[in-house]
Amino acid sequence: MLVTGANGYLGTHTTAALLEQGHRVRAAVRTAERGAELQRDLRRAGVDPGGRLGWCPVRRPERAGQLVIRPWKR
Repeated sequence: MLVTGANGYLGTHTTAALLEQGHRVRAAVRTAERGAELQRDLRRAGVDPGGRLGWCPVRRPERAGQLVIRPWKR
């Protein structure tokens, strides 16, 4: 599952719910630091990502849809 805006209020809760259901989650975040912050926030909330959470920094969020929809385009 890909969650965009994973550091936001809804994104964090969505990510937590997906992890609790056993899904592997890839979170689009603005920086690697925000990805680490997301992982800390989840652990504080009692959700152990357990290797099922990864994140990818998206430097230009306005292009994130293009990266998701057409990952093969060069």
